[in-house]
Amino acid sequence: MIWETTKEFDHAAARFDEGWGPEGLRNMNHTRHVFFVKPDFFVIADELESLDDKPHTFEALFHLDSPNAKGEGLRVSTENQGPNLTIRGFGVESVKIIKGQKEPVVQGWLPDRAEGYGEVRPIPTAVYRKTGTGRTTMVYVLWPSPNAAVCPVAGVRLNGEELIVRMEDGKERVIRFQPLP
Repeated sequence: MIWETTKEFDHAAARFDEGWGPEGLRNMNHTRHVFFVKPDFFVIADELESLDDKPHTFEALFHLDSPNAKGEGLRVSTENQGPNLTIRGFGVESVKIIKGQKEPVVQGWLPDRAEGYGEVRPIPTAVYRKTGTGRTTMVYVLWPSPNAAVCPVAGVRLNGEELIVRMEDGKERVIRFQPLP
């Protein structure tokens, strides 16, 4: 694990390679980077490496504590009165919003203590997906706003030890970060 902080960003990263699924297969490595790009937004970057040369389907889930969310392309936004969150996916193939699903797996629920112990309520859950072999990178921008402000991030990519963020106005921010040992 690594953690660093500067005037421009905070960065944490860790790797998981201890086995997946019921058999604990060691066919994948997953490195997750979390950045706070000061003072406005967060970036999550998942580096996924298939070690068996077989195609794998990767999913990243974001449970949104909001009554509703809407999707537009690879963008998902909460629909609250007041503060909201927009998530934009980059390097992903699709996103769907699940809310209150019971089959084929339970998804899109949150414990609700207001209704009593053990009760749940449906919430929107953004499920980003990509299928790939070898190395795959999936990146997400989380843009919080005090209202329903549009996320001004036009593009983001991980390039070695750099996170490159391109804004709608054409400006780029290049963040050089420490690699995992």
